[in-house]
Amino acid sequence: VKAALREKEILLKEIHHRVKNNLQVISSLLNLQSKYTGEKQVVDVFKKSQERIRAMAIAHEKLYHSQDLSQIDFKDYIGSLITYLFEAYSFIPGQVQLKIEVADISVNLETAIPLGLITNELVANSLKYAFPGDKKGEVRVELKESGDSSFDYIMEIGDNGVGLPGDIDFRESGSLGMVLVGTLVKQLHGVIDYETKEGTRFTIKFKRIKD
Repeated sequence: VKAALREKEILLKEIHHRVKNNLQVISSLLNLQSKYTGEKQVVDVFKKSQERIRAMAIAHEKLYHSQDLSQIDFKDYIGSLITYLFEAYSFIPGQVQLKIEVADISVNLETAIPLGLITNELVANSLKYAFPGDKKGEVRVELKESGDSSFDYIMEIGDNGVGLPGDIDFRESGSLGMVLVGTLVKQLHGVIDYETKEGTRFTIKFKRIKD
């Protein structure tokens, strides 16, 4: 029985490793393809796709190195994901600070992937739009258990940048990123709200997806 269990663990690790590698290959192909177009809008689409693929690849990488193949240390996962995003968007050293306050929570892959993609979209938006020129500021990501019996966790992602124009509702924006965020929040059986006072802050309440 022990031998069979060990064999299963090795197989699962190999699957996660191969999925991660395949996702990285896809990301590299998109990067190569983007070099054959001079249109900025098309290049941006390729870059956003690469970021989303990378968010999924990191989750599989964390599982590959995890002692428990069913759970991901979410604090470690989010830290790696956001570090990658900060490297992808070039800033003057010290221009944008990062503040992460994530409770020691482990989640399964079914919860980690949509949550990682949501984080990817919202943090990337902050890095892309909130600090034009040499404007300085801070990006914050917080996750804690919910005191609301209707939800398991509360996540807040925000910045103290220029904020969204007052007449824009992100739910009505029509952008793929915001549509994706809304869909993923529903997948987590959650709700999302936002405010634009002193920057932009999104608050997401959601449930842990059962295995």
